[in-house]
Amino acid sequence: MNVINVNEGPKMEYSVSKNKITFADELMLNLEKRERDYPVSIDICIDKFGMVTTGLGVRYAAQIEIPERQYTEEVIDNPDYDPEDPQSQKTTIKKEPVPFNMANVTLKLYAI
Repeated sequence: MNVINVNEGPKMEYSVSKNKITFADELMLNLEKRERDYPVSIDICIDKFGMVTTGLGVRYAAQIEIPERQYTEEVIDNPDYDPEDPQSQKTTIKKEPVPFNMANVTLKLYAI
């Protein structure tokens, strides 16, 4: 995971275990489950009661950036190929998702 300290000052404690990140022993996120076919940004805040939360809060603590899911592509024979149909293709592309990798995630930490 790429960690960026955005500004000076004390930061929220966090720990990482496999594909999960935990903030202040209070909020745990499985980042692999948050990966999509588009970039995902998750805001970590502290609410008015001092609780760690995602989304809006009183104080901004961190931001997690997960890049869009990557795929490998392989050309394979089209099982639905119909030589009688001029629109039918002999081959098709099989897309397989690349396994999630925490090394591609960026964590931006803000002073709290």
